[in-house]
Amino acid sequence: MEQLTHGWASQPDSRGTLDIVWSSLLTVFLCTWTVLCLNLPARTDSYFKFMLRKLRWMLLATIGPEFVLSFAIGQWASANRSVKDFDDPRWTMRHAFFADMGGFVLQPRESVPLPVNAKQLHWLVSHGYTSIPAIEQKDISDKSKADGFAKFITIFQVSWFILATLSRGIQHLAITTFELSAIAIVAGTLVTFLCWLNKPLDLVVPIIIDIVASISEILIQAGDQAKMPYTQTPLDFIDNQGPSWSTDVMSKVSIKTGPQQRPLERLGNDRIPHLTTPVTIVLFVLTFIYSGIHMVDWNFSFPSPEEKLLWRICSTILVVTTVLFWVVDRSDTWHRHGLWGFWLRQLTSSKGAIVEPPVRGEYRVSWIQMAVNGLLMVTYTLARIYLMVEVFVGLRALPETAFVNVEWINFIPHV
Repeated sequence: MEQLTHGWASQPDSRGTLDIVWSSLLTVFLCTWTVLCLNLPARTDSYFKFMLRKLRWMLLATIGPEFVLSFAIGQWASANRSVKDFDDPRWTMRHAFFADMGGFVLQPRESVPLPVNAKQLHWLVSHGYTSIPAIEQKDISDKSKADGFAKFITIFQVSWFILATLSRGIQHLAITTFELSAIAIVAGTLVTFLCWLNKPLDLVVPIIIDIVASISEILIQAGDQAKMPYTQTPLDFIDNQGPSWSTDVMSKVSIKTGPQQRPLERLGNDRIPHLTTPVTIVLFVLTFIYSGIHMVDWNFSFPSPEEKLLWRICSTILVVTTVLFWVVDRSDTWHRHGLWGFWLRQLTSSKGAIVEPPVRGEYRVSWIQMAVNGLLMVTYTLARIYLMVEVFVGLRALPETAFVNVEWINFIPHV
């Protein structure tokens, strides 16, 4: 007969490699899944295509959370400028985000519908073509498909994971590079979440704005500023919807950057609007901190001295290239506007809305700038790839204390 154990049996004070991997991957998955607020899909997009797009952005949020953060902080800056431009209590950050994600579709007379962002909508309103859409914040929120239960689970899991990692450090228990890399991703997605706090989630159906004017009438009345051929929509003369990185660079190498179908049916997710100098500095500090988290592993135990050296080199590369990227960006601002970006004062409209400073002369991206940016990007990518591979390879040999549990942390609900 099998012997029985009487009384309350406490949980073992150890964990296995699978526990380390499971808790880290699950936390990263929950963060990246719940944080993403993608723009509205095109009317012709299938559910499968929409989900595939979201999975691609989830992958980017996992392997490069600093890039998704750049998009998020750029979109926040654009929404903030829009609120200042409209200067109307009916137009809030949620309205601005809703517009910039393709929530409003313009239907001109005798023309195909086209999505308009907040800046284009403000121009149309200020020129009398339409009025501010009569939609309340709560109506936009009702359209949003925010999964409260998923966010609730994510909050508990992230809180548990962060506390567990901090507790291991306090008790001098080994923290694996796998867990610390997960912490870096979580930190990046948390800031992204704050930037997108007012951005609706998983919207599908836009609001149609009917106007009596035709596109031809709008372009004629706009004058010389609307004479250039458009690449995205006829309203490109107000604000181009293309990826912010492509216009100058791709034209330099004679690569077409326009969409296959014009005008656009949806607004892309890969556009970083103009960033003011203060916002650029904030973004630099955040990405610098993200890169610096990998240097916390400086004195961690590694399976071999060579792997430890390579980790130190690659984590240093992340920090150095982040600084160099910022220096190159400021240098580009100097060439573009004729002043050093750090001292560049933001020009404001009569209502105090921040606008992009005018570009001096016929500005073109130089081959030197392209070469430097390309070299930095390749170097940064190779370093990131090594760190991503090492967090998995390093699991083959861990310190004994890496398998010791923090006992009290298991009392906190987690998955």
